[in-house]
Amino acid sequence: MSKTAQISANRNVDVQIKEYTSMSDQIALNELAMNDALAYVKMNEDVDKALHLSQIKELSTVINQEKVRRDATIAAIIADEWEGRQQELEQLLDECVDTSVPSSSHGELSMIYKTLALNMEEIQGLQVKLTTGNHMKWLGPNATDKDIQFEKLQELSYKLETALTERTRLTEQLKIGCLNLLRSNEGIRMQTAELLEEIDQVWEK
Repeated sequence: MSKTAQISANRNVDVQIKEYTSMSDQIALNELAMNDALAYVKMNEDVDKALHLSQIKELSTVINQEKVRRDATIAAIIADEWEGRQQELEQLLDECVDTSVPSSSHGELSMIYKTLALNMEEIQGLQVKLTTGNHMKWLGPNATDKDIQFEKLQELSYKLETALTERTRLTEQLKIGCLNLLRSNEGIRMQTAELLEEIDQVWEK
């Protein structure tokens, strides 16, 4: 894959991740609203239950439709991540796991994706500051003392190292979360497998 094509693919995945986190958040809010509405109907005898239940049913339909879109989106994201490594993915999924460990929820995965995005922004910002020629811009015109400059650069390097370590931790956490999701959700697992097969067929042509 050319560098231009890789950049385009990465941007597409970034868009999908934003869509996934947005849908996950919206579904959670809608489910909360639906549960509140159901509780309200149960607690109040003088409300028009038929009307409220009809509205709740409509909201439930919307939620289910969004869940279908959300599941398809996360399947596409995972398939992109494991492109060319389908056999490795299947082996990991078939490994014996601790059944006492709860399966990952979409809310948890969404939070990891958002935290990882913030972490990447921090890393990029620190790398820019450490780039040769940019030192004085953020050190300021009065930072002429070499010891002070070295101390600040050392501090910045430490922050970058810490952020990179955090990225590694988050990436591993995300990998485990996605594997747990695939193990617990047969529908998403099948969609992911089908997408990986389609990708392989494209490369074989």
